Amino acid sequence: MTEDDLEKFSSNLRGVLGYIKYSKDKKELSRFLNNSQMQNMDNDAARVIRDITKTPIYVPEGKGEINVCEAVKDMINESRLEGRAEGKAEGRVEGKAEGKIQMLKELVKDGTLSVVKAAAKANMTAEQFKKELDKEV
Repeated sequence: MTEDDLEKFSSNLRGVLGYIKYSKDKKELSRFLNNSQMQNMDNDAARVIRDITKTPIYVPEGKGEINVCEAVKDMINESRLEGRAEGKAEGRVEGKAEGKIQMLKELVKDGTLSVVKAAAKANMTAEQFKKELDKEV
């Protein structure tokens, strides 16, 4: 379906068909949504978009209009925030693991702990832990 073909439909149907058409191409979808005629559509049309394309946008119940462009931006921002939170949590876990290994390496170096015991506490084999010891601090 071409741009000219889309222009033949009423605004809500044009919005639904255009969104579906461009839903696999972020740049084209952004261009399409930023077209002032496509920003606002009725809730029923937005629900069709949400259900067909599996776009997780919030559409209020009942009749009314929704700014689909803003709804998609909100969804993207929410996803970014979730991704940042996950990244921070993963970073904390990795940092703790690295700190634990560093502490165990120091205990082995000063003779407080054997390589075998340190490796067990780090959930490593003795060989893996020896390789860690050889790495630069």
